[in-house]
Amino acid sequence: MREKLEKIGSEKRFEYTSTFQKFGIKSGYKSSLPTFIVTDVKDSNGQLITDHLWLNFTTMFNQFGWLQPGDIVKFSGRVDTYFKGYYKDQLDYRLTYPSKVSVIRNGTKLEKSSLLRNKRPYELADEIANRLGLPHY
Repeated sequence: MREKLEKIGSEKRFEYTSTFQKFGIKSGYKSSLPTFIVTDVKDSNGQLITDHLWLNFTTMFNQFGWLQPGDIVKFSGRVDTYFKGYYKDQLDYRLTYPSKVSVIRNGTKLEKSSLLRNKRPYELADEIANRLGLPHY
């Protein structure tokens, strides 16, 4: 399904709508980093672009506090390539540099929150690991 991302190309930014599912963590250079998965990623015309994407839980997203399953996450992003797989030998496409982020919960647009503003990425990753019962890295 990522062929649609390939066709969009990386020249321009476009707006996308998706549904938050859950948090995760990934290994970073010095510590774990918080991530999350969204599903049913659609373009501004409502066309399905990909079934899921993993995104970094950056300040652009955590300014809305802890996301909940079912939250609608809207953002602008640019298509980029990366290598995935154990040997990093599989070319794939993703959306990067999110901006103009908004979150809708139960039909209501969320206001920005200071709840997570002062937390560092490794602190967020630790809290996610605790919530998910994962080991700390």
